[in-house]
Amino acid sequence: MSAEISGPSVGHHVTTLGLDVGIQRVGMALYRPELAAIVPIPTVERAGKRAEQRAISLVQENAIPLIVVGTPLSSSDEKTLQGEDVNNFKHRLARRCSALIIACDEFLSSEEAKELLGIRGSPNRTIRESGAIDAVAACLILLRHLTSKGLNPTIEIGALVRQVAKLQRRN
Repeated sequence: MSAEISGPSVGHHVTTLGLDVGIQRVGMALYRPELAAIVPIPTVERAGKRAEQRAISLVQENAIPLIVVGTPLSSSDEKTLQGEDVNNFKHRLARRCSALIIACDEFLSSEEAKELLGIRGSPNRTIRESGAIDAVAACLILLRHLTSKGLNPTIEIGALVRQVAKLQRRN
């Protein structure tokens, strides 16, 4: 069975996977309706299609019916080169898993994630490679989608905030 990128509505009180697809990494987050919470999942490198395989495994292991993928638009709502890459990622994922895949505007989600994590200016390499920014961006993408559906979940990012603070103190 193949997933659809658009199609019939899936109830929004279901476990949902959120993805922030970057050039090198994919941030992941999971909405747990029984907790009314969004929790980050460790970020996965895109090399070797590891991120696609991890998303597929999560869908299968947790019977996830819905994936929300952040789709980048420019400030004038135009498609971008990164948007084309994200669309290709979504189509490959759709061919390999059973979840409904929908898009959500991710404009400035990484910038908002940096702010939530207390990162000022350009993050150093250690922080970028930690995946914290990507994971929080995935949480924010899910939050945007869920609040547009009338839900008001919490985001559980305290551990990531502490991790980034430690990394900043080291450098």
